[in-house]
Amino acid sequence: MFLTGSLVCVRKHDSMEPVECVPPGLILRQYEGYPKDATFHKKPRIVYDIYFRGKIEIAVDHEWLMLINDPYNL
Repeated sequence: MFLTGSLVCVRKHDSMEPVECVPPGLILRQYEGYPKDATFHKKPRIVYDIYFRGKIEIAVDHEWLMLINDPYNL
């Protein structure tokens, strides 16, 4: 899981590699909820609000993100 202040990138759906030419996002908040994606989820999951491309993205599923840095290990 990611900490508030972590830099993350969006990963490709078919691998553990980041999507090219996409800037990093900043984790603002972690909570249990339902991701805002095309998949229906029966149970709440860990989701994040992230600052990404100049706006706040709400309820991003943790499976779509990869850690760039840990804010406590800078």
